[in-house]
Amino acid sequence: MQKLILFLSIWMVVICQPASAEQICQADNNQYIIDLKKIIVPPNSQPGDVLGVVSNTLNITCKAGKRHQEILRVTNPSWNRSGMTANVDGLTCAVLDTDTGISDLGLGIVWTNFNSGAGKWGCMSVYFPDMNSVGTRRGLRSNGTVAITDKFYLVKTGKSSDYGKIGHIEQTIFMAEADDDNNLLGDLYRIDFKGDVQLSKAGCAVETHKDVQMGTVSSATFHGKGSKGPAVPFAITLSDCQGIAANVMMRLEPGYGYADKNEGVIALSNEEGAAAGVGIQLMLDGQKIDTTRDAISYPFQAGTTTIPFSARYYQTADRIQPGTADSTMVFYIFYE
Repeated sequence: MQKLILFLSIWMVVICQPASAEQICQADNNQYIIDLKKIIVPPNSQPGDVLGVVSNTLNITCKAGKRHQEILRVTNPSWNRSGMTANVDGLTCAVLDTDTGISDLGLGIVWTNFNSGAGKWGCMSVYFPDMNSVGTRRGLRSNGTVAITDKFYLVKTGKSSDYGKIGHIEQTIFMAEADDDNNLLGDLYRIDFKGDVQLSKAGCAVETHKDVQMGTVSSATFHGKGSKGPAVPFAITLSDCQGIAANVMMRLEPGYGYADKNEGVIALSNEEGAAAGVGIQLMLDGQKIDTTRDAISYPFQAGTTTIPFSARYYQTADRIQPGTADSTMVFYIFYE
């Protein structure tokens, strides 16, 4: 994974209930499959670089009672970790890089899990190979529904990339419902890994820093929530692109979070004198970016790939307070 940091600047404005022994929770999808095939590894990639990401979201609905989601069992208990970590989803997580079937290819796996009830990500790969830990538990909502997102990153490890070699991966992870006393009550859903994985060589040279100067915009430009300022175009240029790839993939990480994720609006810095009531909306090829996806894509071109972005200011509150409007966005770049 390659990283580009984008800088943008402008002046602007208890109730306790006894646990029941019966299962009371149900997932709206009890199985999903992760089928891995060709993984593109740029020759200049470094340990910890993200080479791909797969995710799935499902909803778990529970009746009355305090319940948790946790790892029940796996079919291949040999998956292990050497101590390597990678930075994903704002966390530093353990990498599964031993006896996975693809570890000899120089690939590792990081598993994170998001629970909408808790509102935060957690590292799950740290619990391999011993899953007998209450740390794997994520709370579920009594008389309600929680959205659960499992995300699996493929990362480069310290082993050399063995291009052309095939590694076979096969694993099933069973997620269970448990009560507050850690009694396992039954399966909620399962995650199936499978595939014959082969490494392919491709990639580009990436500029690592870009400033976008957006000028000065009057607060009179805005007329209420959702109103927008003028778009300022800029491009990210990838040079010396070699190998066979279909798409450049970009995972976005705003430095100050999102002001409105559904609209792709990133938040401004909260330094003294900062503007309020406005954020920055990024667009790709003139279209609003769907920031709810794991990554956005753009067609890979041999030689030079020029990715056309633009940025504009977007009103997020009823009133705007003028001031400095600085923000940053980190682009993590990989290929498929």
